[in-house]
Amino acid sequence: MKRYQECLKELQDVLYKLDKTNVKALYRKVQVYEILGSTKEANEAIKFYEGIPNRTDKDDKIFNALKVKIQKRILEDEIKTREFSRNMMNN
Repeated sequence: MKRYQECLKELQDVLYKLDKTNVKALYRKVQVYEILGSTKEANEAIKFYEGIPNRTDKDDKIFNALKVKIQKRILEDEIKTREFSRNMMNN
């Protein structure tokens, strides 16, 4: 867990101090958030990517695949939350 937090810090340094449009760093940031289960943060990073001008088709394909994966996970989490709430109400 600590390793991922350190990775996020390094990525933040690259993205915010050196190059805000560094696609590789942004992609890795989304991956780390996904590993940590921080789907909302991953989704925000993807939205940030979508605002970057002059994106390549290759990068768009990669980020679209990530976006689908993250949105699927968000939906699964919402379903689990609803099921948990329903079970709590029935008990």
